[in-house]
Amino acid sequence: MLLNLSNQNLTTVPVIKDDITELDLSNNKIKTIPESCFPKGLRKLWLNNNDISELTENCFPNELTNLWLNNNNISNPKKEYFPKELQQLYMYDNEIKNLPQECFPEKLQTLHLSYNEDSNICDGYFPSQLKELWLKHIAVTMTNPVYTLQNPEFTHLSRGTSIFIAKVDGKLVQTPYGQIFMS
Repeated sequence: MLLNLSNQNLTTVPVIKDDITELDLSNNKIKTIPESCFPKGLRKLWLNNNDISELTENCFPNELTNLWLNNNNISNPKKEYFPKELQQLYMYDNEIKNLPQECFPEKLQTLHLSYNEDSNICDGYFPSQLKELWLKHIAVTMTNPVYTLQNPEFTHLSRGTSIFIAKVDGKLVQTPYGQIFMS
């Protein structure tokens, strides 16, 4: 069941019924996410366009699979902030500067980090099941993309008009084009 609480000028997360599986809290004024404030069965959560600057451990339920945190003020994401079942994460247009190694959960398939601060991304950083990576308008250091993007089902890396990595004949190579979609 979807509960839409977007555009309500909320400053805190309200108490949510346990039967809610999708929750839209976008376009509010929420600054912090208290620990264990969401129902355990929540699968999709929209928190985009708020004023969130910090996340805490256990702030999201373990069953969460889709999370929108874009257009906030988050600067230091850590692996312990994200549920293990998370498959899609949208964190574009935040203030992310550095990402620690293995920052995101292993089951993550889509990661959108575009429009953040210049970032340093290190080898072994991306989850092995990652299929889509979005890095538009962000300066990224990726020292070993063949190791970093190791999923054989990887289909998309978007870097706007900069150099990025593409799959050619089953191998990852650098290419000077803007976007590529692989099937």
